Amino acid sequence: MPYKVLIPDAVNARALDVLKQAGDALDVTAPGQMSREDLLAALPETEALVIRSASKIDAEALAAAPNLRLIARLFQHIKRPCIHGIRNKDFVGHHCSSSVMSDE
Repeated sequence: MPYKVLIPDAVNARALDVLKQAGDALDVTAPGQMSREDLLAALPETEALVIRSASKIDAEALAAAPNLRLIARLFQHIKRPCIHGIRNKDFVGHHCSSSVMSDE
């Protein structure tokens, strides 16, 4: 069964090409910039999130994501991770810095 990955923020097409290399191992949903309402509605089935700075993953979002096991945050400049509220969840947070992942 493929790992369900949600990318709720706008990302460069090259980033999606990298994920497609995983073949059938990943079921990637990347609709472009999602509204907060749409993000919360999609989270119950999501196992991995790939976000940029536009999506706010807070306590409400974490509560809506019972199957979430990974959050990868894409950024172009090194920033301090925002991980408030994830200490009690059973998943990994990871930050990725690469121009491939950004439209900036």
